[in-house]
Amino acid sequence: MIVSVGMVFDMVGYLSYDDIKKSSRTRLNKSSAQIESEDTLNSDYSKWYGDKQIAEQKDRRLTTITDFYDFVESEEYCKGHIIARPDVPAYLHHQHINLNVAMWKTIGCPPLDERWEEYERDKRNYHDDYTPFWIKPKDRPMIINFSRAERTRKSFSYYKPWHNDAWKDLENVDHKEFYFSRFMTRIQESFYMFNTETFKKIPESTEKFNLLFSPTAGYSAEEMVDKLEFSGEVIFYDYTQTNIDVKRTIVDMNMSLEELYNYKNHLNKNFVDNRPARRTPINDYYSLTSKQYRDIFNQGICNSFYGRTQHARDVETHEDLRAMQEKMRDEQEINYWLMDIINPDYNKLSEKVKGKNVFFDTSNIFSYHISHAYYTLDELVNSYNKLHQVLMESANMCYFQGTNPTKQNIRKWIT
Repeated sequence: MIVSVGMVFDMVGYLSYDDIKKSSRTRLNKSSAQIESEDTLNSDYSKWYGDKQIAEQKDRRLTTITDFYDFVESEEYCKGHIIARPDVPAYLHHQHINLNVAMWKTIGCPPLDERWEEYERDKRNYHDDYTPFWIKPKDRPMIINFSRAERTRKSFSYYKPWHNDAWKDLENVDHKEFYFSRFMTRIQESFYMFNTETFKKIPESTEKFNLLFSPTAGYSAEEMVDKLEFSGEVIFYDYTQTNIDVKRTIVDMNMSLEELYNYKNHLNKNFVDNRPARRTPINDYYSLTSKQYRDIFNQGICNSFYGRTQHARDVETHEDLRAMQEKMRDEQEINYWLMDIINPDYNKLSEKVKGKNVFFDTSNIFSYHISHAYYTLDELVNSYNKLHQVLMESANMCYFQGTNPTKQNIRKWIT
């Protein structure tokens, strides 16, 4: 058994498979430059993904997970963040440790937080004078340090006990403090221009839906109204008034893609252009200009709209979405609710859905990282269950679509 333990988040960093070269992982007699080069490029994916998959998908990403696979292949004893300051016992920082448990058991399962007075160490350091490339404590196998390349693909919060109180008031935390300077970069109000999920299956029913709830992001409601042959009231909801206003403007104006971009550039808001172009015929779509990107999108060159090939056959260009939106705007009653679906006015919600045939979409709200930042898991689970209870008790019938707090996709009738 081999395990990886620690407080690590945000798998980042990217190298294409074409950049990855297999090489020896013997370190003792190599220069810093050699080791850094190999740590950046070395990853033998064949044992984990299969050669055929590699040939077909050359955009495999290097993450902390693939780094762990490399550690497993290396058959090394342990990898960690080595702290070996001069004249004091050395140890492993608790933030992240990879451990070959079988080897660990053969030496008597020594504590992972033990301190070593006697050891050999590499003369080189990754930074300062206490982060050697490797260390060999007395009567212990060699331990390897995480390389610079591996460190760039993860982050550690350096969490302090007093942060517990700060979490209760995230709006007023000190953004210069190390922990929150990193964490809060992911915590901000955003409007997503498009959807990354798709409407997969039309629920079977002898009755038509006459009330649809949808978050403001993207065009999922427009597509659902079209596919369901819906007739009734559409309610867009969001926990911020700004997103409500943005969605209302987009719907009222029925914007072209060019107009949408102009509107995005005009707003003083985090307006996220999250259109995937994951299988374009151009190898590196990250290098495209915005005009090239829009042309690819509008011409239907992407053979997977929203990253899904089947969906491309149904909706391929923004003009299709725009036509759906115009049809929805002209034929349905549309209203906008300022509502945090995790903590809504349940009485208002119950009264609205009473006796109706409801299609209720929550997208990824209950599993969204910001939701988990502001609410505990228990709070999210209780809210999710209470929402389902209200819908079940008040609606004539209700189909639910969205993720639960533990990120499973749920599409089901609530009965």
